[in-house]
Amino acid sequence: MGMLRMRPEERLEYQKRVQELWTQHFGIPLEIQEDARKFGIKLTDWLPLSPEDRDLFRQLEGDDQWRGLSTHLRESEVGQAFAHTRAFNDEVRAFREGTVVDKQALEQRLLLPEGNENHITLDTWETLVKEENAKAFLFRDNLAKSYKYSEALTTFEKRMEFAREHDEAPMIQHPTDELIMMYFEIKPETGFNPDTGNTEVLWEKFFTDRRIFKESLPARLRGEVLDVLNRWDTSMESAREQDFQIMQPYFDARDLVLGTLSDEERQVVAKWQTTDDPDTRVSLREAQDDDGNSIVSKYQTTLGDFRASLRELQPEVDGRLVLWNRLAPRTEAATEVARQLRQQYGLR
Repeated sequence: MGMLRMRPEERLEYQKRVQELWTQHFGIPLEIQEDARKFGIKLTDWLPLSPEDRDLFRQLEGDDQWRGLSTHLRESEVGQAFAHTRAFNDEVRAFREGTVVDKQALEQRLLLPEGNENHITLDTWETLVKEENAKAFLFRDNLAKSYKYSEALTTFEKRMEFAREHDEAPMIQHPTDELIMMYFEIKPETGFNPDTGNTEVLWEKFFTDRRIFKESLPARLRGEVLDVLNRWDTSMESAREQDFQIMQPYFDARDLVLGTLSDEERQVVAKWQTTDDPDTRVSLREAQDDDGNSIVSKYQTTLGDFRASLRELQPEVDGRLVLWNRLAPRTEAATEVARQLRQQYGLR
């Protein structure tokens, strides 16, 4: 920034101007700013600023060498925790930015003509994007467990516990940062998929959990948080997530049909849907209702009929199931919806 070439009197004048900005914009008294400086605590690590304000004032504060060597020895536990947490978030953010670049490259390959040697199919694209996203989750988990960030407050529970122990306000970050961290704590889970009969990554649940989180955002922060979150998805990922929202009635049909069963029958089906043990699933399939019918088979038949009717009546839902879930279309209208979507997204 050129600050290292400043003369001492120029640096003092610069710091005075920065202090005035803190006071004017956030009402931070000069005394508090001086105390923070003495203890080596950066206000950008301590105050709950928006990401934009934090980046601006970080530049104004200057690099760590301005704090002097001795101040590092006097940093409070609170200041260190804030600084470590901020550094952890910055490192995770940088890794995610690299992941976005890699996913954008995959999207470019997806959109190439089929005859091009670098072209990849939609199936391959989905597999590779899932791997890139998994890398980001794994990187965050491993970093949180590392000795380097043993003092960082990497989860909401840790931040709440630290706040109680140090008599700090529970929300020790700007609400936008807090919500973004909570969002990225939502991870894909592996479990039994009753639709395919396989144990696999439950992406449908993952997308649903993320959708519910976004819909639950406070109105005053919703736009700001979504602007940040949308940076981590490519255009094709965003399109897929929006399409999954339109397909949601198809997935919600499970709960609707489940609600038509008796309490005992619901328990059988619910356990069959969630267990990973093959022997348990076989045993549950043998459970019968009062008429001697398999409870699981009855549920599957009713669900299948309901979904078939839904797809026939709603080609916008069915067309997206054709595109993303590779289902055969129920109507010509659904075939046309799928064709238009492929054209809209640039898919060959």
